[in-house]
Amino acid sequence: MRKVILFCWRLLDPLYYQFTRLTYIDYRKNIFRVRLTRYLGHPVVLADGTHIQKNDLLLKIHFHNVRLLSELSQIQNEFQKGKVFFHLVKDSLPGIADFLTKHPKQHQIKGLIGITSLNFRSNRLGFEIYPIKNKIYKLIKMSAFLPINILSSVPDSRNKPSHEPVYFFMSRDVLFKGHANFSRKIYVLEENGLIEGDGIT
Repeated sequence: MRKVILFCWRLLDPLYYQFTRLTYIDYRKNIFRVRLTRYLGHPVVLADGTHIQKNDLLLKIHFHNVRLLSELSQIQNEFQKGKVFFHLVKDSLPGIADFLTKHPKQHQIKGLIGITSLNFRSNRLGFEIYPIKNKIYKLIKMSAFLPINILSSVPDSRNKPSHEPVYFFMSRDVLFKGHANFSRKIYVLEENGLIEGDGIT
C-alpha cells in the first residue's frame, strides 16, 4: 500500500510543483522548496524579538515530501527516522540562507515559515513551533497531510507521533547566524539604514 501511494505521489508531484509556484533551491541536495508569502495568521513574537504580523513578507518553506518519504520509508525505527530527518533539515538550511542573501527582497523578508505534521518539535535548529489557531485551516491541513502521516509512521510502533499540524518559524537573523556557510560580504539591515557587514561564516 505504501509503495502504491508513494508511486502515485511521484507522478503527481510535478503538477503540484507547477500549481504552487515553488522554487527549487537544489534539487539533489535540498529537502525544501520555497516561495514568498504574506503571513495571514495571528501575530507572533519570536525568541529573538522578531515580530511577525499580518501581511509581513516571509519565505515559506515546503518539504519536498516525495524525496523526504523516499529517504524515510525504509527506516523501521522511530529514533533513527528522527535522526535522519533532523540531518536532512540541518543540511538543507545553509542553502536556504544562501538563497535568501541573494534575493532582491532580502531585507523585507522577516524569516521562514512552514507547516508540518511531522515530529518537528525540537528547537535545536532554531525553529520555533506555534499552533494553528484557525480550526478550519487546521482541519484542511490535517487532511492534506494524511498520506504523509501514513507513509512516515512506523508500523506497529507503540509511540505513535502526533499528527496535528503546526506552524514553524525561524527569523532571518537566526537563520544567518546559525546556518549560513558563505564567506562573501552581505548587507545587514540596521536601524539607520543599510551598512556593509563583514559577512557571516
